[in-house]
Amino acid sequence: MFAFAEPFVKRLAFGFEVTLLMARGRKPPAMGKRTKSRGFVREWMVLAGLKQAELVNRLGYSKAKANAIWHGEQRLNEDILEEVATLIGARPFELLLHPDTAHHIRRLEALVADAIRGAGTPANDPPVKRRAAP
Repeated sequence: MFAFAEPFVKRLAFGFEVTLLMARGRKPPAMGKRTKSRGFVREWMVLAGLKQAELVNRLGYSKAKANAIWHGEQRLNEDILEEVATLIGARPFELLLHPDTAHHIRRLEALVADAIRGAGTPANDPPVKRRAAP
């Protein structure tokens, strides 16, 4: 992974501080400035076992556009999100979330759906056999 340098401390208003661990050779992010949201396209594609070339071969993107998407330099509009999500097998908004976060959301959605259907409620669970006191 990355070799981390000393923590970078950014002082905010009212005496609050934010400590960031920065990878060596990288500048700290600008606080307060609007930055482009690159999403997590690369992480999702790696998780799906796909390479950057799949953006060119399957979706017909130019090599420059595929490279920009892969490295987070391309703004992700609805069309790009939908096309890449279809390729990966995810929902478009999930590409804006880290895969771990999206999987946690999917799990919570499944638990809520089960609860709504009545699965997993005490009334539907088999009775617990209790041992008699000695």
